[in-house]
Amino acid sequence: MTSSKRLTNISIDWDLSSILALVLAVELGAFVRLVFVVPSDFPLHDGGLFYAMTQDLLRSNYTLPVYTSYNSAGIPFAYPPFPFFIAAFLSDLMRWPLIEVFRLLPPIISILAIPVFYVLSRAMLRSRAQAALAVCAFALLPRSFLWHIIGGGLARSLGFLFSLLTLLQAYLLYTHRQRRFALSTILFASLTVLSHPEKAWCTAFSAGLLFLFYGRNREGFYNSLLVAGGVLALTAPWWATIVGRHGLSPFLSASQTGSHSWYSWIPPLTFSFADELLSGLLPAVGALGVFVCIADKKLLLPIWLVATFILQPRAALTYSTAPLAMLIGIGIDRVILPGINQLSGVNRPPASGGQPVQENGEMLLARKLKGVLPKVLLGFLLVHALVSALRVPDAVWSPLEALTREERDAMRWVAANTPETSSFLVITSYGQWAMDRTSEWFPALAERVSLTTIQGTEWLPDHQFHRRQERYEALQECAAEGASCLENWEKQTGVTFTHVYIPKSEVEMWLVTSKDLSSSLRNSLRASAEYDVVYDGPGATVFARRSVFSSGRSSGLSRADERIVS
Repeated sequence: MTSSKRLTNISIDWDLSSILALVLAVELGAFVRLVFVVPSDFPLHDGGLFYAMTQDLLRSNYTLPVYTSYNSAGIPFAYPPFPFFIAAFLSDLMRWPLIEVFRLLPPIISILAIPVFYVLSRAMLRSRAQAALAVCAFALLPRSFLWHIIGGGLARSLGFLFSLLTLLQAYLLYTHRQRRFALSTILFASLTVLSHPEKAWCTAFSAGLLFLFYGRNREGFYNSLLVAGGVLALTAPWWATIVGRHGLSPFLSASQTGSHSWYSWIPPLTFSFADELLSGLLPAVGALGVFVCIADKKLLLPIWLVATFILQPRAALTYSTAPLAMLIGIGIDRVILPGINQLSGVNRPPASGGQPVQENGEMLLARKLKGVLPKVLLGFLLVHALVSALRVPDAVWSPLEALTREERDAMRWVAANTPETSSFLVITSYGQWAMDRTSEWFPALAERVSLTTIQGTEWLPDHQFHRRQERYEALQECAAEGASCLENWEKQTGVTFTHVYIPKSEVEMWLVTSKDLSSSLRNSLRASAEYDVVYDGPGATVFARRSVFSSGRSSGLSRADERIVS
């Protein structure tokens, strides 16, 4: 078979069932993404850092700033900038309000990833049925969209989309050995690098697996060198600018903030990593696909799945959805559907003397069930996946919520009515900084320093990320205590503050009645002679300290932080 014939069979061979499956997957995928986004008038969850960086880019007339203005923390403008250029272009030239870009563009990009994944799975699985099942699973797996449709998903969704396109082109490059696929691989890999650092790394080792399975030949080796050199050259205007300004420090610092721990192995060993809240049925079906691949000695997908958790545990839950969805397609097609057909069948006695055997009632029922039961099962799996995707907000600390209008009004009041040199303690009682949307949006909307906001500090040297994470966790424990906790925190960290910001939004935890977890601290500060209530609205309470250190550190920065900013 010629390579051109192979390409036609893999990439362009469409039939009605394939088209219908893809249309269904896109429609369901669009529904479960937009149903969370459209009702909100503000980007879901995070995005404050990227919003501020896009504003910096607009103010600099599309020239990369040296630092971002976000939180006045001296953070290098080192993040891959392509998403910010896209957002700035849509806002500036297309007259699309920037906040609307951050609200709607991420889910749109996430929807576009669905047909791209179908083409990738169709190429790698070589089966229309398995690819159709895989794309439906991919569209509805919560982790395929959960962190891509929120405000910060602008970068994540773009990086994921370009990653899938890169892997598709790399697969065609290694299986067809045609140099023209090297050019498309270079283009999409470069866009991945310029969109999201974690997605770039995940793409790199995934492409490396494709090389090990399909490209271990002379053409594959030289094509890989060509792609690597091309990506370095095409992305050089960005990374060379950053290295010239800041050296390698931002990249080295960012590379040390990933999470590696022993419990990273729990999800892949138990197949409980798709955030299905009903029963984890689809990952269990994926486990069947793993056994099929092992039995067939086709180990790429199982190895890809495990390698994701080993090499990038921080992003593994999201990035593993690609191989997992393909394994689900294999498990349904090779195990579940044949098993259903076998269970519903009745052995028919052989014909004798050339005469057809008269079909009795039991055989007729079995024949009808054999055609109906697979459809019923597929319908059940589809409905199960849809309902599970819609129940994602029931999880503890779901990211599918936005700042309330009342809290945004409180932040704007802070921007208009407090001194520009003010330094704030933002206390929300969230246990994990990544789930704290208030702390991230505060510097962008209030335009004041938040002393424990972590976003962006991964690019700072001297382990600023880890030090601020420790400060954040210690501060949030004060939510259930009194004013003395803040004083002790200040003594332990050496960081002074002028104001305290406490949101009034209630935190609703799974199976626990929603409550204001910061009420104890708020009441204590009200009763303290050291604090004045300067704002008390429906969204937040703002306290100002009556006495602040006057030793030249009213900025709220420790001496180490002051050296970084200077």
